[in-house]
Amino acid sequence: MGPLHDVTKHIESWLTERGLNEDEIGRGMKLLLGEDWKRISASELMNRLRAEGFTMSDKMPAFADELEGLVRGALKLEDFRRRPI
Repeated sequence: MGPLHDVTKHIESWLTERGLNEDEIGRGMKLLLGEDWKRISASELMNRLRAEGFTMSDKMPAFADELEGLVRGALKLEDFRRRPI
C-alpha cells in the first residue's frame, strides 16, 4: 500500500475538503465498505473495494478523487432506490 498506509485516518478530511459533510461521508462509506469502515486497515479497504469490482489508484490525490466519486455515487444510488415508485 505504500503511500496509502494511513488512508483510513484521513478519509474524512479528504472527503470534507471535496465538499461532503460528515453524514454523507459516514453513509457513503458504510454503503461501500460496511459499518466498520473507520477501523479497517488500508489493505482491507482496498481489498473490499476490489471485491466490489472497483479499481483504485494507489497514489494521491487520484485515490481521494476516486473515493469521492464512489461515495457520491453510492449516495445517489441509495437515494434513487429509496424513491417511491
